[in-house]
Amino acid sequence: MKVLKTICILLIVFATYSCKTGYVPTGVNTPMLTQKNQVSGTADALFIGDLQGAYSITNHLLVLGDISSSLATDNTTGAYSYSGGAGYYTTFSNQQIIETVIGAGQGFSDYQYNKFYFQATYAKSDKNFEFGFTGRGVMANYPSVKLQNGNTISTNDFFIEPVGTFRVGAPNIKFHMQLGLSLPFVYTSETTYIPFIMNIGVNVKFPGSSSE
Repeated sequence: MKVLKTICILLIVFATYSCKTGYVPTGVNTPMLTQKNQVSGTADALFIGDLQGAYSITNHLLVLGDISSSLATDNTTGAYSYSGGAGYYTTFSNQQIIETVIGAGQGFSDYQYNKFYFQATYAKSDKNFEFGFTGRGVMANYPSVKLQNGNTISTNDFFIEPVGTFRVGAPNIKFHMQLGLSLPFVYTSETTYIPFIMNIGVNVKFPGSSSE
């Protein structure tokens, strides 16, 4: 664990050495809910700390939110962000789940940015093990970025983020691990970005009811 954390810190230092940090990818909020009135909460950290929550308001609709913080910036206060969203989920044979979410939020690193995202997840969940694969697309909008030529512009970056989520443990509390990449699709801000997502933590889930 210490070796992995050291590697992550060294990668961040290398990535942020020569340029200001812009968008910082957060962990993906993948609650893997299966029925009405369920609550899911996740706390994880490695080089980025996340607190995530979700609630299923019906057997198919959910709301969620998260806050995160990171040291991947020149600012003494570090980087932080928050976001919220809503989505649709459905379950089918052998405890499989399809989950789609749209959301928005704000981030603060060496620059302030607005973020908008869409994500789709395929997951499989049982009492002791959960696995999910998510594809997330993120737009980071910077109201004011100073380019290397001295000009200040408002610009957007677009990222594609494939992420795997793994959980194992008891029915209501599980060890949580998430691994993924943050790949620039359209990249115009000239800021430094963090190209990976790595988190370890705990997921807690409270059961709901199957009735509408």
